[in-house]
Amino acid sequence: MPSLVSADWRADIGWNDLKDWAAANGKTLPSTSSVIVGQTEAGTNYIADYTSSQLDHITTFQNVSDTSSTTSDHATRVANYIFGSTSSLSPDVGAVYGYSADDFFNKIRNSNTSWPM
Repeated sequence: MPSLVSADWRADIGWNDLKDWAAANGKTLPSTSSVIVGQTEAGTNYIADYTSSQLDHITTFQNVSDTSSTTSDHATRVANYIFGSTSSLSPDVGAVYGYSADDFFNKIRNSNTSWPM
């Protein structure tokens, strides 16, 4: 017989159980507010739309590559899954650095380059 999945993905992966366990045992789950995220996307339009309702809690966003200001639907969906306010396990991430894939690669290859992350 096939197993059933809930319509709530957090329940499916045990997140709700973990939160319930923490509350019952006087524990606090760690905050991700001090986590800095780097998001790298291919193409010329690599920036997520940080004005969307899922991402408007981001307090610091830096377009490190600074080669485009055009947003990408794909980058926005990925950002929602990683640190979106209602669709991720890290909804309180405060800082995100955006890179084009080419620029990110070049910064790693030329490691003497100064960069924020």
